[in-house]
Formats: sequence, C-alpha cells, structure tokens
Amino acid sequence: VQRSSDLETDPQLAHRNYFRPLEHQEMGTVPYAGHQFRIRGYDSGPRFPAPVLGQHNEQVLREILGMTDDEVAEAVIAEAIL
Repeated sequence: VQRSSDLETDPQLAHRNYFRPLEHQEMGTVPYAGHQFRIRGYDSGPRFPAPVLGQHNEQVLREILGMTDDEVAEAVIAEAIL
C-alpha cells in the first residue's frame, strides 16, 4: 500500500509527467497534480500556482462587482479587504 508521500516518486506518475512543478509566490517550487487522463495536443496540467490570500481581490471588486477605484480604496482603508 502506498502512502501519499510515495506519489511524487511513483514511476508511472513520473513517466506520465503527472506532477508539474510551479513557482508559488510564498512557498517556492511546488509540485501540482495534473489530470488523470491525457488528450493528445492538449495541455492538461495546471498552468498557474494557487493564488495567495487576497491576490485577486481588487480585480474581482472592479471587474465583477463594478466597484470604482475610490470604493476599492475605501474598502482597503477600512480593512474590509486585504
């Protein structure tokens, strides 16, 4: 029986390039798991590392919620967002 710690050295997963190392902003190089299946000509692995807390807050507030720059600045000053 394998342990989860054995996965990174599993020969079959290594052969399939299952893990993709990506550079995380706070944790350095991290192996991210890919998909269990492959489609020829399609990049099926993760393309970006996991976001850090609050990384996309301003983008979401502006582009999705329609807040103005002043409204976002007020929310930051009020410590309502990171």
